[in-house]
Amino acid sequence: MLTSIAKNEYYDIAYNPESNRMYLRIKGYWKREEDVSNYVDHIRQGGDSLEPGFNLMVDLREMKTPPISINAIHESAQLTLMNLGLDRTAEVISESDIVLQKVTEGISDRSKMKTKQFTDVKEAEAWLL
Repeated sequence: MLTSIAKNEYYDIAYNPESNRMYLRIKGYWKREEDVSNYVDHIRQGGDSLEPGFNLMVDLREMKTPPISINAIHESAQLTLMNLGLDRTAEVISESDIVLQKVTEGISDRSKMKTKQFTDVKEAEAWLL
């Protein structure tokens, strides 16, 4: 059963303790840090609710490529999850959004988060099993 942590115009975060998985959907264009000032705290709440070794399912299909200043927020969130015991992350992203694919790959590389990108939700879920 999914438990919601946050749902706003920029992101939705929920977790399922039975599957030991967090779900994140990033939406729209994150222009300023102030717009998502609670994001890392919400991410931490989700990770704290799961057992070490949990997985993360991220839906990036509605995300717009952020300005470079926002990348630090994403890195901080990823490092927080890694410190809480994140095992691996499946990212669902639009096949046509090459720039966003590269930006998110770079952020994950810097945080050392084990991630794989998919264009299909079912394939992403299967990889996490």
